[in-house]
Amino acid sequence: MELISSILTVAGISITAFLITLFLGNFLKNKSNILLIIILLAFVPLFLSYNLSLINNEKWILTIIPFTCFALILFGPLLYEYAFHFFNSGRQKLFEKRKKYIPFLVILFLIILSYFILNEEAYAIILIVSLGFSFIHLFYYLVVLIKYQLKSTKKLKQFYSNLANKDLFWINILIIGLFVVLILDSISGLITLTIGFKEVPVVNTLFLLVLIWFLGYYGLTQKRLSEDLDELKTSIEPDAKIILCQTEEYQELKRQLITILNEKELFKMEDINLNILSQHINVSSKKVSYLLNQCMNTSFYDLMNMYRLEAFKTKVEKGEIKEKTILALAFESGFNSKASFNRIFKQKEGVSPNEYVKNLNK
Repeated sequence: MELISSILTVAGISITAFLITLFLGNFLKNKSNILLIIILLAFVPLFLSYNLSLINNEKWILTIIPFTCFALILFGPLLYEYAFHFFNSGRQKLFEKRKKYIPFLVILFLIILSYFILNEEAYAIILIVSLGFSFIHLFYYLVVLIKYQLKSTKKLKQFYSNLANKDLFWINILIIGLFVVLILDSISGLITLTIGFKEVPVVNTLFLLVLIWFLGYYGLTQKRLSEDLDELKTSIEPDAKIILCQTEEYQELKRQLITILNEKELFKMEDINLNILSQHINVSSKKVSYLLNQCMNTSFYDLMNMYRLEAFKTKVEKGEIKEKTILALAFESGFNSKASFNRIFKQKEGVSPNEYVKNLNK
């Protein structure tokens, strides 16, 4: 088992080094890659700690635990800052959230100081307390990240009609992956303490290996969001002084919007976004965003998918389902993902597309 653990550890560190090289090559295209490089480096102490826990060498374990603490404390702020740059593509400065790194600096100072002034037993206690704090710190940030991701997804819905290709899945898996790391660590620690079975860290090492592969693949293939998103933040705030929705300008804008969607069927475009729609109406994206959010009480995402659903149902009612599959009609209506089509259809209609077609045939 120790041999397997060593092989997985060497493989994990080697893959990490390889991915760091690739990220450095893409640094000029996306400066936030430096955050992913540091995140990848933070995985190395975890690999080593899992491997050393099998060897049961107390000296080496005490040597690697501080670096494990540093890695766990860094994960949260780094992931938060990466998510911030992901959802706010116009912001280019790195390490703007400096206050979030204060716990890391405090733990770093505490461990270094205790190493030089305390005896080995007291130093070991400081390490255990620091390790426990680092777990709690990471858990807190993962919860914060979930809330931030949900809030930012609402922002994306003001601009995009399809979210399946906007790498939200990649952000979610990173959060879930680190949750699993915490759970696996807790379980392996309990098993080791209760029954003395020390081979559990092999599972942890294997999971980290898979997570790093995922991190590398999606980190290198991710797409940048439009910088126009940053301009929409002020456009969706309600105006307390003037009720614009009642003005002739916005009433006319609403009529133009409905007309152009019905006549040109822009919702069937795969990459339709708020900018493209605004250009067809020949007004600013801020005005269209205000119209949708404040006057029509919807988002660009929901509006496009409402039209797509109606287009799909019209095709089914006309009998096109006899010649084509449900998925083919969904794609023709503007959906670009089977999963998103099924999810949206079930949310809006209360039944799955298959059930809808069966009920209609009856």
